[in-house]
Amino acid sequence: MNPKKRAAEGRAAFNNPSQPAGRNAAGTVTAQSALGKAVALHLEGKLKEALHELDLAMEHGESTAEIHSARGHIQFEFEQYKEASQSYQKLLEIDPRHPAATFNLAVCLEKLGKWQQAAEGFQRAWETDTKRTDALVGMGVCLLHMDRAQAALDSFEKVLATDTENETALFGKAVALQLTGRLDEAAEVYQRTLEKSPNSEDALLYLISIGIARKDYDTIRKNSERLLQLRPYSQAAVEGLATCAFASGDYEAAAKFCAKLVEFTPDSFER
Repeated sequence: MNPKKRAAEGRAAFNNPSQPAGRNAAGTVTAQSALGKAVALHLEGKLKEALHELDLAMEHGESTAEIHSARGHIQFEFEQYKEASQSYQKLLEIDPRHPAATFNLAVCLEKLGKWQQAAEGFQRAWETDTKRTDALVGMGVCLLHMDRAQAALDSFEKVLATDTENETALFGKAVALQLTGRLDEAAEVYQRTLEKSPNSEDALLYLISIGIARKDYDTIRKNSERLLQLRPYSQAAVEGLATCAFASGDYEAAAKFCAKLVEFTPDSFER
C-alpha cells in the first residue's frame, strides 16, 4: 500500500505560491506572510525551513486552516505522522467540511497503526465523496489489520466494481479471500497480480502459503523457486522447498534446505 500517494491530494495550502512571502510591512508574523514564505521554501525543497516558518506563525497565535493544512503536509513528508495527525485534527476543528482533512487524518492514523480510528476516518471520507475510492481502499487495508476479512473484501469489491485494474484493491481482495478460506479464488487473483507484476514477491509468498495449505507441492515448488530467483535469501522460499523435499521422501535435499534455514535464522530454527 502507498498511503503517501493517497495523502498527497487536497492540500490547497501549497497551490498558491504567489502569496506574499516573509513578514508584513510592520515586521510582524501573519498567517498569510508565513504561509507565503513556507510556499516559497517548500518549492525550493527546503522543507525544514518551511515548517519552521509555519511553527513560528503558530507561536505568534496564527492558527488558520491553511496553516494547519500546510503543517500537516510537511510533517507527513517528514514521516512525523503523530504530529501530522494533530495538525489535521486542528484543521477539522476549524473547518469540519475541509475536502481533504478527514482523508489525510485517516492516512496518518493508518501509518500509526491505529486501525479502528483510521477505518472510521476513511469511512467518513468515502461517505462525504463516494467517488473517492482511495478511501475505500484505505478502509479495506485497515479492516484486514483488524481481522475483519469479510468486511475488507466488501470494501475492495466496491472499488473493483468501478476500477477493475486497481492493483491495491485487487491484491487486498486476494488476501481477504485467502483469510476467509476461499483459497482457489485467492490463488486466481494472485496469479493475475503476477501477470501484471511478475516480480511481486508478496504474491509469490501468498501462493506458497496457499500451496502448503492445499498440499499442492507443484505449486509450492514452482513459486518457491521463482521467489528464490528474486530473493536468494528468502526463508519462506527455502521452507517451501524443504516441505516439497520432505513430502517426496528426498531427505537428503530436505537436510540441505534445513541447513540453509539454520544459516538464515540460527537463533530461532528448531532443530
